[in-house]
Parts: sequence; structure tokens; C-alpha cells
Amino acid sequence: MKKTLFIIILLASSFIINCKNKNKPGLSLSDLEEIVDTSSLSLKKKNNAVLLFKDDSCLKHYHLSEKRNLTAEKPIKIDLTSIHDTKEFVLSDLGNKLEYIKLEHPDSNYFTRGGTKIILSQNYIITHNILGISIFDLQGKFIDYIVKNEVQIFKSGRGGFGFSMNDFKGAFSSPTMYGNNLIYVISDASLTEKTIIGLDLSKIASSSNNDINAPTIKGDVLSKRNEFLTTGIMSYFFIDPKALIGFNSFWTTIELNELFYSFNNQGDTLCTFKNFDSVPSFKKKAYRVTESTNIYYFNSELMYRQAYNDTIFKITGKNELAPKYILERGNKRVTTKEGMNPDSDLTGKIIINQIYETDKWLIVVTSNNHVSPINRKKATLSFNYLFYNKKGGECYKRNGKFENEQIGLKNDINNGLNFWPKNVSNEGYLISCQPVKYLLEDHGEEKLSALLPFNQFNNNQLIITILK
Repeated sequence: MKKTLFIIILLASSFIINCKNKNKPGLSLSDLEEIVDTSSLSLKKKNNAVLLFKDDSCLKHYHLSEKRNLTAEKPIKIDLTSIHDTKEFVLSDLGNKLEYIKLEHPDSNYFTRGGTKIILSQNYIITHNILGISIFDLQGKFIDYIVKNEVQIFKSGRGGFGFSMNDFKGAFSSPTMYGNNLIYVISDASLTEKTIIGLDLSKIASSSNNDINAPTIKGDVLSKRNEFLTTGIMSYFFIDPKALIGFNSFWTTIELNELFYSFNNQGDTLCTFKNFDSVPSFKKKAYRVTESTNIYYFNSELMYRQAYNDTIFKITGKNELAPKYILERGNKRVTTKEGMNPDSDLTGKIIINQIYETDKWLIVVTSNNHVSPINRKKATLSFNYLFYNKKGGECYKRNGKFENEQIGLKNDINNGLNFWPKNVSNEGYLISCQPVKYLLEDHGEEKLSALLPFNQFNNNQLIITILK
């Protein structure tokens, strides 16, 4: 029987995949149980499963052995089980200057279809969400779509959204940038194909395209791969101009026991980084997504923490990992098998939800249970906001409810909107982004004009706040 694969995105939570019979109604957020049907995600192990560009056997290209724990500096250990010092943080504890940019998109739905990721370059602002990748100038003027996704959305709103994956075509994973080089993956569910695209932003014309249905920006095709939308390599990151890393999806990591691969710019596979947290005895048909892998740049260095792991690594070379931080959780750490098993009770565990790193702070958001609508309704879910001072070595805890709109730190810099980061720029600046539609619903236009350095608002806009 033909199946339709849907995906639900929950704001402030992990994304969840679920298989439903096509003739049954779509999922609603109110009754969603966050599990994944793995029957449609089985993989075939092929010799070229990890090859980026070339079509022949890649075995001859493996010539670098993976090396871990090679570092002259000992990793910093942070015991998440014994943080008792509390501090009522305000925004000036994290920075002293705020910059605002108001983006305006020609599609009034673009900024309200789930979360939007922001990438700041020297000359442009790149945005990504389920509707595609767009590019703006530094004043917030829309230039063009880089990728306009073809997607059928059946559920949307402030709580999250859902869409069909059977006919999805476009950029599912967020793009990444190194210097002026943007790299992204185009997935075509109907062809079970992924195309890796490279785009030199220095060659982009700054004039605006008035026809959003016909994007004019075209990158260079680097490779094509036969992979399903949510399996195989999901994203690519440069570690230097001549080498990049390809990160597997969670399910591919479990299936192949391979975390990621390094490649040179000729397409040769240089090294395979193995997964040492295998789950050989997991036999259930469905699995739950409790933690997600963290990958980010800090001062142009690529950082990596595998889901359910305590260690944040720095990728120091084409075949080297150096541990930078160890977030110790003791017996409160969730194992991969516990996190995957929908029947496992995670009450009282320490689950890592978010990680942000700046020059001064390492910010970690944890929860005491799996983040799900059911646990929210039962009131069995709470969050801790942890701030580790990288220079002084102190670690503080700030309590609060994650779903509360007032979780943002009090803005004592200019008495404007409260602030909580959504991501960090490559330069280490904390970034927040808020759809104007929701800000108008919460504050009204008159109050919003007093909180922001703008006086004209509409539902097509997004406010970016950069903390420096």
C-alpha cells in the first residue's frame, strides 16, 4: 500500500517524522506523538555510499585514519548535574550593542512557515526555511530566491507546521557558508535524488528580481547522489577552502555506523569518522527524536557534538577531532537507545536542546524530559538555561519556561524587545529573528514602534537582532 510521508516541525523542539497511510487524515499538533516510522527509511549499503563526487568505488580514496583526542589542551569539563549558582541574566551580560535589520519578503507567508535560519555574510543576508533559500542585501531588501522550494504544507501556525515529503523538491537542510562560498543540497523526493550546489556570493548581482517564481541565481552543481530526503549526507561544511565535511543524517549514522566524511575539492574521500555509539539491538519499528546533533562554526572553526554525546569536538583537520568541552551528565545522560525508544521514561534526565558559543560564553539549554506536546500538557517538562563563563570558569543557571514568550533576556541595553538567540553568526554574534506578524499580535503597532527603530510594519517582514 502506498504511503505518504509527512514531517511535523515543532518550534523549540526536535523535528519528527511520521508515516501515515495516504487515505488517513493528516497529523495534528494536538495529538502528535513524536515518533518515526523507520520502515520507509531502510538503506542499502553500497561501496560508493560515502562518495561525494565520483561514481567509481571509493575504497581506494580512504588513506587517512581518523584521529581523536589529539590536542595540546585538555578539554574543559562542565558538570551539568551540580550547577547551583543562579544569576538573573540581563542582555548586557552577553553584549553591549544591538543592531536591527528589517527584512521584507515578497511572499507574505515566507517568515511564518516554521523557523527561519539566518546566515550573515560580508555583503548579504541569507535566510532558509521550509519555503526555500532567499538572499537580501544588508539593509534588508529582498534580492532573489536562491532556491524556491516546491512543497505542500498542510498545517501551519505559531506552534509548528507540517508538510508532505512525497512531492518535496528544494533545500530541506540549511545551507552553510565559508568565506564567500555558500553550499547547499537540493533534494527531489520524486527522484530520490540529492544535488550538491556551490555558490560564490561574490558573483551575485545586487539588483532585485521582481519575479519570485523565476529565480535568476544559479549555483554550480558539484555532485548528484541517489538518496532519500532524510537519509544519507544531509549537510556540508567547509573546514578550509580545499576541504569540506559531509554529515550523515541520524538514521544513516545508526544504519552505517558512520558519522561524517571529509573530502578534498577534487571529490576524493579523505577520511571516514566512525560512530562508536551504535544501537545494534534496537528492533522497534518506530523511533523517537530526543536530541539533535549540534554543528556550528566558532571563529571559523567547525564544532561538533553528536546527539546523546557529552563531548563538543573541534574538527581540527581532515581526519582529526579534538575534544573542547565535556558536558558531564553522569547517569542523567540519555543513551541513544533510550532517546530512540518511545517507551523509555526520560523524566529527570538531562537532555541537551540548544548550544550557543560566543567569545565569552557557552550557553546550553537543557530539559528534564523529552520535549513533546504530551509532556507539555502533563506539566512534566521544565528547562534550565546554563551560562558557562569561558574566561572565569563559572557556570550559572537561569530557570524559566521555554514556551513562555518572555523567556528572552531583559533588554537593558536600549529597553527594546527582550532577546533570546536563535543561532550564532560565524563571527560569534548572537542572532535573534522574529516574524513581524507575531510581534504585531503580541504588542500592537504603536508599542512595537517604541520597542524597535522602525515605524512601518507588515506581515511580510522579519526583525533580525544582532547582539555584539
